[in-house]
Amino acid sequence: MGWFSINIRDWKTREIAAIVLAVILFLSVNILASAWLHSARLDLTDNRLYTLSEGTKEVLSTIDEPITVRLFLSRRIPEQNPQHANFSKRVRDLLENFVTLSDGKLKLEVYDPEPYSPEEDKALALGLQGVTMGASGEQGYFGLAAVNSSDEKKVVPYFNPSREPLLEYDLTKLVYSLTHPKKPVVGLISSIPMGADPTRNFRPWAVFEQIKQFFELRSLRGSDESIDEDIDILLIAHPQNLNEKQLYNVDQFILRGGRALISVDPYSETAVARAKAAERERRGKIPVASKPIPYSTLGKLFDAWGVEFATDTMVGDLGAAQQVTLSGPRSRVVDYLLWLALGKGTLDRDDVITSQLENMNLASSGYFTLSENSGLTMEPLLESTSQTMLIPTSKMDSQPRPDDLLREFRSDDTRFTLGARLHGVVKTAFPGGSPASVDSADTQEHLSESIAPANIVIIGDSDFLSDNFWVRVQNFMGRQIVVPFAGNADFVINVLDNLSGSDALIGLRSRGLSFRPFLRIEDIRRQAEQRYREREQELRENLAEAELKLNELREQGVGEKAAVVTRENKVTLEAYRREILGLRKELRNVQHALIKDIDSLDSIFKMVNIWAIPLLIGILAVVLAFIRRARYRVRHSRYESEKT
Repeated sequence: MGWFSINIRDWKTREIAAIVLAVILFLSVNILASAWLHSARLDLTDNRLYTLSEGTKEVLSTIDEPITVRLFLSRRIPEQNPQHANFSKRVRDLLENFVTLSDGKLKLEVYDPEPYSPEEDKALALGLQGVTMGASGEQGYFGLAAVNSSDEKKVVPYFNPSREPLLEYDLTKLVYSLTHPKKPVVGLISSIPMGADPTRNFRPWAVFEQIKQFFELRSLRGSDESIDEDIDILLIAHPQNLNEKQLYNVDQFILRGGRALISVDPYSETAVARAKAAERERRGKIPVASKPIPYSTLGKLFDAWGVEFATDTMVGDLGAAQQVTLSGPRSRVVDYLLWLALGKGTLDRDDVITSQLENMNLASSGYFTLSENSGLTMEPLLESTSQTMLIPTSKMDSQPRPDDLLREFRSDDTRFTLGARLHGVVKTAFPGGSPASVDSADTQEHLSESIAPANIVIIGDSDFLSDNFWVRVQNFMGRQIVVPFAGNADFVINVLDNLSGSDALIGLRSRGLSFRPFLRIEDIRRQAEQRYREREQELRENLAEAELKLNELREQGVGEKAAVVTRENKVTLEAYRREILGLRKELRNVQHALIKDIDSLDSIFKMVNIWAIPLLIGILAVVLAFIRRARYRVRHSRYESEKT
């Protein structure tokens, strides 16, 4: 092996050999990694953007038929916008991860639909939505169409970056819908006539119509029969006067793993107004009925679940109060503590149900707590602000004015849960079994405890379903158009859509954004812009004042005293003209300086981000080389001294 030996004392030869071996090792590792570690990932992002939830993995593992996913992404869309570049990369990476985890059941096809190409025709035929790119007016596409083996189709017309936190949920829901194409069935239990309101000429409420667009809606009111097994979700709205058998049916439905959206109310303004209208219509014909009961609850079931809901108090919230106009000799606008406009800070931004809602209106709402012995966990979806006070429902008997409530307001400095998710194991409210008679036709086995964790959404208001609190009806060319001004119906649809999926899908949460701007840079940019804008505003005011004085002097030079005034004001006029020209020049300089300053700032930070890391690595490499060389010289000098 003499021909293979290397003089280890020759440090130059040794370092060249080390570099060659490092290059060979680097190429070998990359080749092996691409072949063996194609699906391996290391997610170092802040919100674990590229790590799939266990719920998504469960949905992908249960795909029982081939699904073809066609992603249409025009090349120019990510090129034009850094946000779209990050988002489109995340969409593609996520889909490729889906394919890997689906064990071949999911097939991904990616198209670049150029204008007037067959790919563009295919995108349009599948229902994708084009967006205008650049000044040329060309159409670009960033959407998806997925088809299962029975030609059921689901389409994302356009991937809106605003829904990026829900990307994993949306794609997982799409896959789940293709593997479970049947329209979900919603069973409706309600004491309010949502489907045919007599006060509206028996027209259905807008939220009722919207639910029917996405779900099969089946009314269960008045039925003592057990709830059919094909019902996926219960929508219980303002439940009043439910008998024992009906409560038992709900109890057993939940224990069998059923899901529910439950809306109860300490004071239903809609129900009370409807009852009073009916009394006015009957007055003089039959005796007037007694005072209507304004509240609703699931008392016995709530007690068994450990859910506490007070029916004698309402939440007054100054921080979320809607403004109303008081009529009178001098009309004025005041805050109405009982009508709440929930928005930023009161809607849970981490839950898929409420993360995209802009606002939501409630009226005379109650609140929820859990008892100590409850087996449930409660995750708030809707909360009040801390500027709250509990108001007795008995005050509504005298129809208090909003300004009277304001004068009595004393903040409890407490945030109340107005709507929430309930999850966990529950026990039956009927330990003795069905309250029905012995000759009942029920054949289903009585359950004492839920066979799976319950998934329930509760909200302490039912008025939010009424048209009065979230839509305006406008007449357009003889047709009535519903224009929403709050997201109440979106909340209902989101809840039902979420609960109609598997337990794995229900557990998914929203994620963060892949596009993370440099916040410090943005702050510096805003501060610089603010300084220049202040100077610009000052110059503009001085310029306007100088021009006004110039115009006044010109007007004085017109008329009978023109000959006298003109000579006296010539010097002043010329001075104002010079001042205006100087101000305009300085204004242009300020505007140019702003643009130059911002461009310089961008250039500096781009240079730092592009070159800082390589430069640091280079400096570190040089320092290490010097250290190694110094150590080698020390060892070599010792060796020479020992040798001599």
